[in-house]
Amino acid sequence: MIMRKIFAIGTAGFFAVALMSYWIWKTQYDERRVIDPAPLSKHMENFVAKYRREECLARLDFMSSGSWSEDMNQRIFRSLTRFVAEEQPQMGLFWWALNPATGQMFVQFADDCPNRFEHMRDWARRYARRYDVPRFTVSTDIITPGPDTLDHRDDLWID
Repeated sequence: MIMRKIFAIGTAGFFAVALMSYWIWKTQYDERRVIDPAPLSKHMENFVAKYRREECLARLDFMSSGSWSEDMNQRIFRSLTRFVAEEQPQMGLFWWALNPATGQMFVQFADDCPNRFEHMRDWARRYARRYDVPRFTVSTDIITPGPDTLDHRDDLWID
């Protein structure tokens, strides 16, 4: 009788832990979960342009091993969007260009531009913990906006 109660309590505990683990995964780690734009929207409410476009542009290099897919493209974009919108909203809005043929990705932020390399290294580390490919390295070169990099123009920069 006591063994049945212990077994029942153990089984119930196991299922409770399993359900909680699934809930945490679904709400925190599922890449398809809805991205919360509220922190980024709040930051952009009082935004004032204070950087030039080249001060906000970063290049990430990567090796494309195997075939590239639209799913991989979307995974990278969702990961970057989630990172900026939910975890680093002080970076402001961003634009990106990804070219698997050259192994380069360019990302241009609207704010907190002096820290763009650190933020991108942080994002690349987080991405690598979750996905095997591609692996990104952040270049600290100063990138000139243009047709070969990223040439987005808007009133988010002073040039």
